[in-house]
Amino acid sequence: MLLNPVLAFHVRRDHSEGMKVLHSCQSLSRTFGGVFEAVRQLVAEQARLEWRPEIRVAGTLDEFTETDRPLWQGCEVCSYPVLGPRAIGWSLSLSRLYREFSPDVVQVHGLWMYYSILNERYCRRKRVPYLVSPHGMLDSWALRNSSLKKSIARMLFEDQHLRNAGCLHALCTEEAEAIRRLGFQNPICVVPNGVVLPESNAAVPLPSPWSGLVPSGSPILLFLGRLHPKKGVDNLIEAWSMLRNVSKTCERAEWRLVLAGWGEPSYVDKLKAKVRHLHLERDVFFVGPLFGEAKNAAFHHAKAFVLPSYSEGLPMAVLEAWSHQLPVLMTPACNLSVGFEWNAAIRLGTEVSELVGPLTDFLRLTDLDQQAIGVRGFDLVVARFTWQRIARDLGRVYDWIAKETTQPTDLLFSN
Repeated sequence: MLLNPVLAFHVRRDHSEGMKVLHSCQSLSRTFGGVFEAVRQLVAEQARLEWRPEIRVAGTLDEFTETDRPLWQGCEVCSYPVLGPRAIGWSLSLSRLYREFSPDVVQVHGLWMYYSILNERYCRRKRVPYLVSPHGMLDSWALRNSSLKKSIARMLFEDQHLRNAGCLHALCTEEAEAIRRLGFQNPICVVPNGVVLPESNAAVPLPSPWSGLVPSGSPILLFLGRLHPKKGVDNLIEAWSMLRNVSKTCERAEWRLVLAGWGEPSYVDKLKAKVRHLHLERDVFFVGPLFGEAKNAAFHHAKAFVLPSYSEGLPMAVLEAWSHQLPVLMTPACNLSVGFEWNAAIRLGTEVSELVGPLTDFLRLTDLDQQAIGVRGFDLVVARFTWQRIARDLGRVYDWIAKETTQPTDLLFSN
């Protein structure tokens, strides 16, 4: 039974002062998708907390690590080379980092790789408490994807790693319930991802990433994220083609769909082939991955945001869209039911037939009604999803699993 997840917290300085916190990740670059954004924003905010922890972030070295290193905003990040298959991520350097840094608490982001094995062994031997954040990797859709590999990993090391954690970290109540259904009895803290609010006095952003591709003045429905089968983009393209037959009262001809993201080249080629097959070359546009100011420009110039996903932990892109006051169209699998409760999002299904109707209804809304949805999303982000609150809440969890404070039961499932 989930205890009340919403109440005020009190800032503590005495217990956490000087705590050494290690964040262990699969990657320190864009290859880790939304988890990369979540972790780097979390550690940036933790570095500004009153209790001033000493923080290290460790992740595998890949082709984008050095390019994306400046995005960590001065946080000390340690990239380690991988020996053997990248899917395993085995590294001697990571073992050395654990020994040299000697953390007081570890937060592990993600599953299924060597760092799970190393973390469990080191922390058990040195009696170091740790927190595991699966980031949606234990929900049913994710487990069915590459199910044989994940079943073997669970049997060999991941279940033991999860069972021995001082606490498991869920991004939402739906994720916590999915973890419980797998039989894990650990306490579970429910702390969401957050978002950095755009500066109200920020300079005018760059031109849109689709400038010169899309007819000037076209309203843009934006998808931004990893191009992966679980995101539902394939069905979105098909549904978009069917909207050409919708009554002219929704003025559908003015809208364009922009797909911003990266993915396996074979899958991206498949999506582009579908666009050509459906003769949507003037309706659907691929603009590649966007980061930093280019991403902010995309949110600024778009008119709405869409995520028709089959599976998510808690999608950063939705929070970012709300922070830019964009109306959001998403599935319940995005695990942000509070968005529907606040009337800040339009509910989509995952099948083509379940996309066409809600898309049509949204496009038929007046500009003022569409904008009102986005304003409610912004209000929701301010109320629930600021990084300052999230960093402090996780700091309370660190205190507790290090046996220095009482259990923060307002954030946890009962034991």
